[in-house]
Amino acid sequence: NAIINQSGLMTAVSNGTVRIRATSVATPTVFGELVVTISGQYVKVTNITVDGLGGVRSVAAASTLQMTVTGVLPTVAPLRDASWTLNPPSGIASINTNGLLTGISSGIVTVIGTSLDNNTVTSRVVVTVTSSSVAITSATVTGGSNQITTGGGTLAMTSTFSPANATSTTVGWSISGSIASINPTTGLVTALNNGNGVVTVTSTYAAWGISATRVITISGQTSLVTSASINGIGGSSVINTANGSLQMTVTGFLPTDATNTTPTWSVLVPALGNTINASGLLSATNNSNGVITVQAAFGAVLATRIITVSNQNVPLTAATINGVGGVSVINTANGTLQMTVSGVTPSGANTNLTPTWSVLAPDFGNTINASSGLLQATTNSNGVITVQAAFGAVLATRIITVSNQNVPLTAATVNGLGGVSVINTANGTLQMTVSGVAPSGANTNL
Repeated sequence: NAIINQSGLMTAVSNGTVRIRATSVATPTVFGELVVTISGQYVKVTNITVDGLGGVRSVAAASTLQMTVTGVLPTVAPLRDASWTLNPPSGIASINTNGLLTGISSGIVTVIGTSLDNNTVTSRVVVTVTSSSVAITSATVTGGSNQITTGGGTLAMTSTFSPANATSTTVGWSISGSIASINPTTGLVTALNNGNGVVTVTSTYAAWGISATRVITISGQTSLVTSASINGIGGSSVINTANGSLQMTVTGFLPTDATNTTPTWSVLVPALGNTINASGLLSATNNSNGVITVQAAFGAVLATRIITVSNQNVPLTAATINGVGGVSVINTANGTLQMTVSGVTPSGANTNLTPTWSVLAPDFGNTINASSGLLQATTNSNGVITVQAAFGAVLATRIITVSNQNVPLTAATVNGLGGVSVINTANGTLQMTVSGVAPSGANTNL
């Protein structure tokens, strides 16, 4: 892990723990020790050894042998992997980046492992490939037919190889596109959609690299839509006229020979009152502006399109009213209060927004301008009144308190004090008093 000279200078070599001893030259039995931990050192590989797993150095053709790094020096070197090459590089065997050697034909091959840490460091081992196998040189896809004409029909594919005595003839099957499925082991094709496809058989012994193909044709299938797109006719995605309409249409679908191409149309929630019929005619119902989603359902396959609806006449359905600034009192003689619409429902209402104003009975003589909403207190009553705004059939009300008005007396009754109406003593007196006034709230000229 380290070296040290006679002047006490220690030089780190690799990570680990060392014990340093200083011994008296005059008295060798006298010494001192210190344990030092060394880290942060990088130890480069100087030597490697490679071999077959378990010391095996032979492999049969069409079989594999895992090559491994069996030793690295120094032992503390951190990067212990190797890259792999062969001499000769092909014909007898092949080897992948993980050191897996595959025999191809009988012969002797040298496996070379090169340190990934130090490419000047290599190790070699000779491996013998033995074989009684006969390599495949060509293949052919066969079968009773190259067509399937019935719905969901099947076709058994087979393969032949040359030479006839070839060994390791295990194969895998595949098919292009989505017209059919194929059993990867048996080669049984099952029809799914109409069209042409390429069946491929490949030797599972990849070192021989042998494959063959055959084109098959499938018809008579009921193809279902797997994807689709929709839009308004002409590519439009807006309705911008009151009570307008937009014809929705299917602009594309796959597969092109699908049979279920007539969708079920709907407007997703919130529909904002807009509707669509079975033929895809989208109608704005003149009661809302906004963005809606139109959906076309081809069975379980769904396609959607965002449509913007604008310029519709949206009637008011509810409203709130108040005095300007939220005031709900008139507390000065002959005072006024401007009434105003403080809120409407729905928020986007744009029709019938101008109300007709009135004061409900009893109005105590107070009046309101029917068009402007200016409420006028008249100097004849104090009390609570109800102001109403009529938006056609939609009504909104607000309680207003009227006070501090000058309410003149319009009639009165008088009597003698205690209800007495006679004087029956010589030079007698009778205190007269006001016993009643009208209206009862009169506060002027009393």
